[in-house]
Amino acid sequence: MKRPVSLGREFVIQAKGKVRARSNKNLKIFTGEIEIDVAELNILNRRRNSSVHNEEETDGGEELRMRYRLPGSQRTSVKNNIILRHRCPRKSRKYMDSHGVYRG
Repeated sequence: MKRPVSLGREFVIQAKGKVRARSNKNLKIFTGEIEIDVAELNILNRRRNSSVHNEEETDGGEELRMRYRLPGSQRTSVKNNIILRHRCPRKSRKYMDSHGVYRG
């Protein structure tokens, strides 16, 4: 008999079963309208106690996330910071170029 395992938040799992509508829908999350009636569960990979969480409100450190390509680098706040870091130098160069700063 297999010992029950408590799943962690960063486990990679494979679940087989029937998808059904949730009785208590949560429209704040992507999968909030459905759930799986699990018939079979396999743990494909497990990770112990990560210091970085994939939640919008937490800050595990943007530099750490980018260095290790950790989950959550597509969070809205992180994505917006990356876009801002791209646009600022581009706008600065465009402004200085239009005012003759780069002309020799």
